[in-house]
Amino acid sequence: MRRAGAVTWLCSALALAAYSAEPARVHVDHTTAAALIAADPAQASAAGRALFCHEFTTREGAGEARVHPGVPAMRAARAQSCIVCHNVPYGDAGAGATIGRSGPSGRNTPHLFGAGAVEQLGEAVTAALLTRADRDGNGSVSRVEADAAGQALVDPDGGNGSETTVDFGAFADADHDGRPDLDPALRVWFVDRDGRRLPGARTWDDPGVAGYRFALGAFGWSADDGED
Repeated sequence: MRRAGAVTWLCSALALAAYSAEPARVHVDHTTAAALIAADPAQASAAGRALFCHEFTTREGAGEARVHPGVPAMRAARAQSCIVCHNVPYGDAGAGATIGRSGPSGRNTPHLFGAGAVEQLGEAVTAALLTRADRDGNGSVSRVEADAAGQALVDPDGGNGSETTVDFGAFADADHDGRPDLDPALRVWFVDRDGRRLPGARTWDDPGVAGYRFALGAFGWSADDGED
């Protein structure tokens, strides 16, 4: 199957998407996707390609992240589909044009072959760090939890005896700038008591802040959340 690795790894896991009601968003069912890939890889590849070319709307969740408050992504020079940027060879999650941002030379669109594995590594690191700091298991880190958690360390060996750890900074705010002292590779956003993101919240002391969430930006620039 032509470029099965690229389409299957990246697209097929996304192909089985369900849309919730309010607001509609894309949810990835990795278990079901894996079953489809195993049972019928050709069908999984076709479904993934179709979703890769799909132009998402705000109703489907496009434009929720990394955008100024109240400005949909499609009015902020954001792409509506994967293939807008990743289109060489066409439809195969390849490379693309140079985007005019991040400096005078822009940013070259990379290929996505094997990107699913990189994304899963990012998710694994995020989960390992959250386990260290989220003592009550609600998915976010309160100030009390941050003060008690100490350093944000990850054991690459998964706790199987490795003496090496990766230091991602600290969960607390030792320098008193109002934000956790985590490595810039981790994108941080503040949430309210119900775990909902607070657009525009930049420090612990902003109104309504009850804690924060974070995620490892596995693809470099994706960790830069810009102006929330």
